Amino acid sequence: MKITPNIIGILFISILIDFLEFTIILPLLPKILTYYGSGTDISHDTLYVKTISFVQFIRDLTGAPNDAKWNSVLFGGIIGSLFSFLQFFSSTLCGAASDRYGRKPVLLLSMIGISLSYAIWCVSYNLTIFMLARVIGGLSKANVAIILAIVSDSTTENERNRAMAWIGAAFSLGFIFGPLLGAICSHLDITILRRLGLASFLYMIVFAGLEFTITFLVYNRFNWNSMQQGKMFFIMGLCMALVQGGYVRRIPHGKEITAATSIYDRDI
Repeated sequence: MKITPNIIGILFISILIDFLEFTIILPLLPKILTYYGSGTDISHDTLYVKTISFVQFIRDLTGAPNDAKWNSVLFGGIIGSLFSFLQFFSSTLCGAASDRYGRKPVLLLSMIGISLSYAIWCVSYNLTIFMLARVIGGLSKANVAIILAIVSDSTTENERNRAMAWIGAAFSLGFIFGPLLGAICSHLDITILRRLGLASFLYMIVFAGLEFTITFLVYNRFNWNSMQQGKMFFIMGLCMALVQGGYVRRIPHGKEITAATSIYDRDI
């Protein structure tokens, strides 16, 4: 199957929407535990009580200060680790399934699961329902790997750089506007949100760790609120869009390794 501009457009929109939804939660993670702990009926939320006990155990084990902010950070780390572990597990299985049954049905199933997870998150009134949404989302988060496989299978060597640049731009735009949108929404009145809703490998591991933990670093070290964190991710995403959408797509074919090596050397 030869890839067409229409297919690239569909894949671009799919990645963009997915990463908008994925990054919206980033500025909110440090206060998720506090939010679900502020309810009047938390004693009946068994998962919340057990989570608090587990967080306190980890805090005592690591010698972290007995502070509410540290509890929130540890809980945010648990959420992120659980989601990423499930994504790692499901990507392998979905990749094998897409090889056997085809990319399209597995991609559609993955996107349905992701949509379901965010729909459940929208109505989560306690920690148990929220964690259910994260588990479903993590198990369904195989669409990125499948989309990259589609691009790789359907393009020639000369077309692949351009197609991958569009996919990279979708990643970047999601990181630009997702956290900012999440930060803005966290400061809106809930009634307004309801009305709007009714109306409408090692290197990668280290990089992902730095990208994920920076929100907790600035929260604890500089006491940044969600709006300030959203602006920080906006600047990061803007730089990513300029590099991936502007610089990467102009790298001549056959020079990719040289360009990547030069960037890596400068980072060191």
